[in-house]
Amino acid sequence: MRCAFFNQATRDLLFLMWQASACCALQPALWGRASALRTELLLGPVPTNPVAPLLWLSPTSHITHASHKSPPLSSRAIVEGSAVHQSKSPAPTALPGHHGLQHRASYPYNSLLADIKLFRIDSGSVAELPAESVAVEKSLQSMLEKHLEAFLDVRFLATEYVTGKTHGGRIDTLGLDDNNCPVIIEYKRTLNENVINQGLYYLDWLMDHKSEFTLLAMKKLGSTVADRIEWSSPRLLCIAGDFTKFDEHAVQQINRNIELLRYRRYGDGLLLLELVNASSAATTQSEPGVTVSDIGKAKTQYKGFGDLLPLCSTELQDLWESLRSYLLALGDDVQEKHLKYYVAFRRIKNFACVEVHPQSGDMLIYTKVDPSMVRLEEGFTRDVSETGHYGTGDLEIRVRNAPELERAKDFLIQAYRGN
Repeated sequence: MRCAFFNQATRDLLFLMWQASACCALQPALWGRASALRTELLLGPVPTNPVAPLLWLSPTSHITHASHKSPPLSSRAIVEGSAVHQSKSPAPTALPGHHGLQHRASYPYNSLLADIKLFRIDSGSVAELPAESVAVEKSLQSMLEKHLEAFLDVRFLATEYVTGKTHGGRIDTLGLDDNNCPVIIEYKRTLNENVINQGLYYLDWLMDHKSEFTLLAMKKLGSTVADRIEWSSPRLLCIAGDFTKFDEHAVQQINRNIELLRYRRYGDGLLLLELVNASSAATTQSEPGVTVSDIGKAKTQYKGFGDLLPLCSTELQDLWESLRSYLLALGDDVQEKHLKYYVAFRRIKNFACVEVHPQSGDMLIYTKVDPSMVRLEEGFTRDVSETGHYGTGDLEIRVRNAPELERAKDFLIQAYRGN
């Protein structure tokens, strides 16, 4: 009886909210009834603006105002709509007075709701864009591979790569990301397909066949790129129309860099990529790989980030910890990647890369902010779009003290929101 009550109540609530929003005057009686029913369903406080809740609805969570506790990783990606904002059509946002809507996975009775409700608002009319999450077809894989850098900041190397007779496998997509880390992309074509185990199998093959991957990278991207492959953090990306709760739990138990990406199509012109879950392997020193210049040459060993940080002054180490804490607090979707020469902070893509320099006593932060839109200050910000450097980003920020770190935060927020 209780389950039936909630299902019927949910229907009543949605109907009343739709009816209220359809009226130009937003009839107080209708909205009052919807508010009372919302309270009865334990959906939390009613927003003061009755239209804002209609913009985002989720099946595994109820809607709450942005002042509530931060949502899970997936919901933050949905609310901010970063993937949608990269398309030509802007994503809907909360109305004035609401800085955004968040949702929590704590309400089990709203399976009637669609996963994401996306609306097109045009000339006073509102039309819902139907979402499609059918099994991953070859055309989607081909589109992602054709525009891999735009979608994921991954340079394409190969498709349907055969791992040989012994392993007898076929990797869907091979690439190299913006940190020069090898990337394996697997597409989950059916809900019960165990794509994570399959991807782990290919990760093991990759670490046993570094020379083969290096030669492939050299043929596609050149020897300079092949020499810089970062073997400490190979990544597995799994893309699907949906994942089970067992998939999301499994990646958290595995000490590998695994990311689950859910996709949705809205009409013919919109594609949304949602970072559902991500796990990071324990930080280790960069593993030696096979490079094109290895043969017959003695390689010069340079100190990496892990070697330089203990040599920094106490003040610089404290400054690094302050920066690190600030970047990780920007959102639940921020990932920290320790690479050989720098530390990258990323969502789906990098938005900040940090180096430490104990001799000069400063940190260099490279952000994905357009330098042409910034008033550059000598000794603080610099355009490095035409200058070689580790990490990604065209704007260099030099930080030596706490006041400079505070000034840098505006750029860091801008880079976070833009990626």
